[in-house]
Amino acid sequence: MNIYEFRSLLNLLTPRKYYFDTEIQDWTDANDPLSLSCTFDAINVRAKVNRIMFRSQDQSMCLDNVKRIEVYPDRAPRCNFEFSIVCADPDDPATEIEYLIVADGLSVIEYQCLLLPFAALDSKE
Repeated sequence: MNIYEFRSLLNLLTPRKYYFDTEIQDWTDANDPLSLSCTFDAINVRAKVNRIMFRSQDQSMCLDNVKRIEVYPDRAPRCNFEFSIVCADPDDPATEIEYLIVADGLSVIEYQCLLLPFAALDSKE
């Protein structure tokens, strides 16, 4: 989905926390000496500038040059969902990199509503 669709989705859902961890990223090298785990309370989607920012009281993370967002509602435990933010240099698509985020704390109703569009897609296949 594009950044505008993602912002609309987040207007319908109210995750309480967002988690980023280098250990669950596809691009992580087991020999990499850096391991980073962050928990954020808020997300700010700036669609016009293709930027997504995560914030908590003492930390922040900003992803620029957002190309698209992939949502995976059925890969995480109930009432959570995973999504990937794909970023790339606009002048060089080969620089594309994906950041996996886990959103936590949806209500049961929100979680069921999140699954509905994906169930409809599955039934068309």
